Amino acid sequence: MWKKIQTTGDRPTHGRYGHSACAFKDSIIYFGGECNFNPDLKYRETLGDVRSLSLNRGEWRYHTFSGSTCPARHHHAAVVHERNMYVYGGIANDGSFLSDLWCLNLSILALLFSY
Repeated sequence: MWKKIQTTGDRPTHGRYGHSACAFKDSIIYFGGECNFNPDLKYRETLGDVRSLSLNRGEWRYHTFSGSTCPARHHHAAVVHERNMYVYGGIANDGSFLSDLWCLNLSILALLFSY
């Protein structure tokens, strides 16, 4: 039986697809994807944001990081192993196919937000 979950926090304001969603502790970590067609830009914007949803609290969080970041992409593969999320490949905003591998250490999220 399906049940709609009520959430709070920094909810995404638009739909997306082609993103990844990986389980980490009591949360789901979302990365990238594409949003709806933007008539001003005249294309579908590719996203490179990281968000999490605490399943225990029903709370969304938007995360920013310093230093180099994984370029925006959609239709990529991602997996969490121990405290790292690995993102591979996908399609860039210009339509080019990517074959790079990025690693996001999730330890900082665990320290900051008690995951």
